[in-house]
Amino acid sequence: MGCHWKNFMKFSVMEWSSRPEKDNPVDYYRRVRTIGYEAIELPSLEAAAAVQAAGLTALNIAAPGRPDGLCNRSNHAALIPQIIQMIEDAKARNIRQVIVFSGDAKGVDEAEGLRNCIDGLKPCVAVSEKLNVPLIFEMFNTYDHPGYLAASSRFGFDVARAISSPCLKLLYDIYHMARMGEDTLQDLKTHLEYVGHLHIAGSPGRDFPDAGQEINYPAIVKAVTAQGYDGYWGMEYLPAGDAYQSLTDAIALFRAYA
Repeated sequence: MGCHWKNFMKFSVMEWSSRPEKDNPVDYYRRVRTIGYEAIELPSLEAAAAVQAAGLTALNIAAPGRPDGLCNRSNHAALIPQIIQMIEDAKARNIRQVIVFSGDAKGVDEAEGLRNCIDGLKPCVAVSEKLNVPLIFEMFNTYDHPGYLAASSRFGFDVARAISSPCLKLLYDIYHMARMGEDTLQDLKTHLEYVGHLHIAGSPGRDFPDAGQEINYPAIVKAVTAQGYDGYWGMEYLPAGDAYQSLTDAIALFRAYA
């Protein structure tokens, strides 16, 4: 018999985009766990224990650096210790990853900003390697985040290649890169070794990731899983209607895509 690997796809969910305002976090964690999600993204440090008590992984937390980020060298003296502190805080609370950012350009060109990001990340990665808390570097689109420097997959891949550490990977948000006109399927097929986490939403409206939006998720899921991606598929879309039914449908849909 063949290996039915699609049943083992792991799903995480972004709390900010999907928790109904009327629901308290503890009830939300319990319900998404029942649906089949295994991890929560961006809980507060204080909420990590409640996430874990619900049987979920506290997957990641965001370091400072957005919008005043590592791409500006003048931020390094203050920012690098803050990022290192966040890595230590994540380790203490059993949060798996720390998201890091380029920040907004604010007059820095891409080549200089790239060098500054690489130089700023190196001491942070050294701590990540020591504590085994990986960093994931995120690229954004400039429609939702005007001025953000790391607005291309190329920028992220250049950072990951230069750092060359298993503790620095990319948070490849398929929605963000599709909004920037990237060939997301080819990006992921060619550079999957640098990708530590995936974010999912429909384009252009950050809506449900079905056939009614622009991204070819069936092809992406097939290609990425065939190449051995075993990280989380992170749902960061904006549910319409009943959020829990939408989140249920999203898992079923992505398993069908596989």
